[in-house]
Amino acid sequence: MITLNTNLGSMIVQSNLTSSTNALNTAIERMTTGFKINHAKDNAANYSISTNLASKLSSYGVAQDNVSMGLDMLTTAEDHLSLISNHLTRVRDLAEQAANGTYGKDSLAAINREVNSLVDEINRIYSTAKYNGISLFDKTNGAGANMSTIVKEAADGEFINEVKRRDTSNMVQLSTIDVNATLTQGTYSISTPEELAKLATMVNAGRVSKNTEFVLAADIDLSAYSNWTPIGRQGSGFYEGKFDGNGYVIRNLKSTQLSHAGLFGQVGEAEITNLGIENADVTAAEYAGILIGSQFYGITNPDPSYHKAIIDNCYATGKVRGGFSIGGLIGESTVLVTEVKNCYSNTTVEGYSAGFNTESEIGGLIGHFNGDMSGCYSLGTVNCDAGTYGSGGLVGVLRNGTITNSFSAANVTGSTLIGGLSGGVDSGVISNCYASGNITINASKVNIGHAGGISGTVLGTIKNCTSYSKVTSTAAGDISLSAITSNLYDGWYLDAVVENCLYDSSINPGVEGVYGNMAQIDIKNLVDINSPDKALNLQVGITGDASSTISMQTIFEISGIEYLRGIGIQDGNFLEAIDELLRQVNSKQTEYGAAYNRLESALESIGVSIDNLTSTQSTIRDADIAEESSEYIKMQILQQASATLLATANQTPSIALQLL
Repeated sequence: MITLNTNLGSMIVQSNLTSSTNALNTAIERMTTGFKINHAKDNAANYSISTNLASKLSSYGVAQDNVSMGLDMLTTAEDHLSLISNHLTRVRDLAEQAANGTYGKDSLAAINREVNSLVDEINRIYSTAKYNGISLFDKTNGAGANMSTIVKEAADGEFINEVKRRDTSNMVQLSTIDVNATLTQGTYSISTPEELAKLATMVNAGRVSKNTEFVLAADIDLSAYSNWTPIGRQGSGFYEGKFDGNGYVIRNLKSTQLSHAGLFGQVGEAEITNLGIENADVTAAEYAGILIGSQFYGITNPDPSYHKAIIDNCYATGKVRGGFSIGGLIGESTVLVTEVKNCYSNTTVEGYSAGFNTESEIGGLIGHFNGDMSGCYSLGTVNCDAGTYGSGGLVGVLRNGTITNSFSAANVTGSTLIGGLSGGVDSGVISNCYASGNITINASKVNIGHAGGISGTVLGTIKNCTSYSKVTSTAAGDISLSAITSNLYDGWYLDAVVENCLYDSSINPGVEGVYGNMAQIDIKNLVDINSPDKALNLQVGITGDASSTISMQTIFEISGIEYLRGIGIQDGNFLEAIDELLRQVNSKQTEYGAAYNRLESALESIGVSIDNLTSTQSTIRDADIAEESSEYIKMQILQQASATLLATANQTPSIALQLL
């Protein structure tokens, strides 16, 4: 049919021209983008699959970066640990050198100076090791002891604080004073065992007032006294006044008493400073300490300010035995105003049942303590038979007062109530302290035992403390073990507080931080450094489940490092302590190595996934350029043909004019 109004042939050609043009444009788009799927309309299903693959590939790229940064972080941590290990190895060499008997005091002091320098450097590396602003080893977030305020031992002596000795040449020598005279005031020098014994005689006869002062002018050897009569003997009065050891040492003190044994038996309002006592052997049924048997005053004057005693910068080595209120330095302090600071003991303290007393309140530094203690520590051992009530590495029992910035590395064995720092805390406060000794319940004669890394039980407060103590039991029965402390009886602990304390569960697997009825103790921020929330989690996959995360503990606690400061100046099993520190370092290096291997494996796995996903995405989305170029030429030819035929079709209506 030939018509004027409708040109069907032109319409057909126009439709085909549009189709070929569209196909030509599609081929051009695919060849210029390289993708055969550029829009969801191209292939809805494959477009969705390709988009999901692109998202995964992007995530894998980020995971690759995460793993690479994790490897860099572990390399940083390993390098810092290697430095610590090298320094500890040098310390071990020095400890072995110091153990040889061919070195004099000056040589040992030189060894100690280098040890202290190495310990300082180890502490510096430990505290400053960081990667990208992240602390590698110390992640306690404030929990645990801040030991930076503990005064370090002087490099050239045994005292925590270096002593500047006073000139005693112009002082009155006690030897010039009649033993029957009464001293009401003045300062007197003591330089011989006989003068020290004269002081004991005069004090015990009530002939020395509290306004007097005595100053040592030389080291004193008490070997000649097989049983020293304490200054302030029980039943004979108290020592009151000042006694300045002046940086000198009293050696070979031996004293066995029924009660109140030590260099000083009983002291009242006294100030004893800068005194060292070495190789002592003290025994009493009750109230025994190498320095002081007991510090207290009768109730004749109830004003507590009158009874103040200050014990500063003193130390003791040797052994002490007794049944009640026994300590390496002080047996008992019964008034709240006692102040003990910058003191330490490295002793063997043995508790035993003695007549009317059973073992109770046995401590590495002080047995029964009321008062304030700071900057102190204890080493050695505390050994008690079964039945002990209250034995601790630092104090047997803290009745009242405070203990701050102190630590204990003493090993403690006992029963009923034992702890790394204190057997029990009544209404006192222990803060900013740590314990690292081995705590063992030996409850063969009793059925109840409570042991804690810090304290056996708590009625008062324990805060900002760290426990590295190994807590174990050799007995069955009602035994409670805790990394920090425990409660004893329901209803007793409503005011007790455990706050901001830290422990390492790897030391005591399965042992709780605080044992017992949690409702009885107000627990705030009790931190296990091996808990999941303390682990470093690296995102090495693209999902949110555990398979995409590698967790590791970069935290490394060098517990007991301060103990090494005694190398060369005091006896101790330093090689064993250093080996334990090296074991801790090596164990952490092994963990880092294992984590490094896992990260390398994860990096390789991510690379395999990226290769496979990229290949899959290419198969789905990438254009075959050969195929698309052929399609392009085909569509181009069809477009050209359509354009030519369209011109012909458009001439069809003009034929109708020839028929008119």
